[in-house]
Amino acid sequence: KVQNIHHNGYVFPGQVHQLYTDLNSNQNLYNLLCDSSIYFGAVDIKVIGPVTFLAPAAGALTPIVNGNTYSYNISDFTSVTESSFGLQFITDTTAQAGQQVCVYVDINPNPMDTDTLNNNYNFCYQVINSLDPNMKEVYPTNVLPGYQDWFTYTIHFQNTGTAPAFNIRLRDTLDTELDLNTFEFMNASHASTTQLNGHVLTIRFNNIMLPDSTSNHDTSMGYYQYRIKPFPNQLGGTQITNTAYIYFDYNAAVVTNTTENHFDITTNLSSLTKENLATLVYPNPSKGIFTFSTNTAIKKVDVYNLFGELIFTQCNGKSIDLSEYPRGIYIAKINGEKVCKLMKE
Repeated sequence: KVQNIHHNGYVFPGQVHQLYTDLNSNQNLYNLLCDSSIYFGAVDIKVIGPVTFLAPAAGALTPIVNGNTYSYNISDFTSVTESSFGLQFITDTTAQAGQQVCVYVDINPNPMDTDTLNNNYNFCYQVINSLDPNMKEVYPTNVLPGYQDWFTYTIHFQNTGTAPAFNIRLRDTLDTELDLNTFEFMNASHASTTQLNGHVLTIRFNNIMLPDSTSNHDTSMGYYQYRIKPFPNQLGGTQITNTAYIYFDYNAAVVTNTTENHFDITTNLSSLTKENLATLVYPNPSKGIFTFSTNTAIKKVDVYNLFGELIFTQCNGKSIDLSEYPRGIYIAKINGEKVCKLMKE
């Protein structure tokens, strides 16, 4: 299964960062080898956004590169590690702050495992507009009203001082619209302890001895990742915010940016009937090319995934091309008003 996706380094124009996809074989879960079969198969990682592939990350497997898809043939899934699927990218110099890099992971094991729902995983992260390495990010950001799935938060930190950091503490006060009972730790760069006292999340990296960036830039960074669900039935207009505080030993807190989640894509899927699907867009389903049938001029088409994330925008023109995106269901808004469901094969 896909356990988590994270990146190290600055997602900043002209800078290099590493993207890691952590896969876990359930055969070895809790040290119980439940199945004597050897599971082998393929892993496909598709990366869409303003980045260019450079090379595998240090210690990672070498993928077969086909456009923006990175494929691996795995002879035994129990042999993969956290660093096996590491990719190095450079962010395009023309990238703008807020643009997204989206990752689509597809695992095809042989023999097929019983639970296939965790063999696919989507994750997006944003281009930043400053070089502050202490930051917090969340995926997804904009979601549909009533969204009840996961928000995945990642706190990034770097020791930019002049000596190693002995201990690091993160403090994050969770928004009151988040359901604390759903909190799940996902991964961290170093050994850590987690304490959730009310809405206050405290993470401690004791004796981390994190090198300073001048002495060793690559090992001076770390991260902590968790996920949590909002309370159900959130109305349009609801906003969830979070800010983290990072303490390096006895120094004053380094305050991160504030993440924002907006429940503001007013799309009602239940109102999309077969009739308006047939008259508004064709062919549907399609392998990527969709043409809209309307008597009014199309000034703008916005396409969202089912997380409510804006993934594609086109101005003018009655046809759009989603060929490079994975198959699935997408939502299109035409001129900011008409809404239709797109089914990509």
